[in-house]
Amino acid sequence: VVVRKGLPSFHPNEQILSRYYDLGGRIVTTGSDAHMVGDLAANFDEAYDVLERCGFKEVATYERRNPLFRKIKDLRK
Repeated sequence: VVVRKGLPSFHPNEQILSRYYDLGGRIVTTGSDAHMVGDLAANFDEAYDVLERCGFKEVATYERRNPLFRKIKDLRK
């Protein structure tokens, strides 16, 4: 599976995300590193699939340096 720009997986990959979750990690964010408007939020639904397989139910966004947790199911297109 090619995610984008020839990369074979998201970064960090599913194995690392799963281990992070197993060790108690719960704060995760998503980002597209977009350089063009058409790439904004590209493949986010696939990224949410990976996060949910690892056990995550929420992703964090930040407001004034404080994490705000948003349910993945509410962020899907």
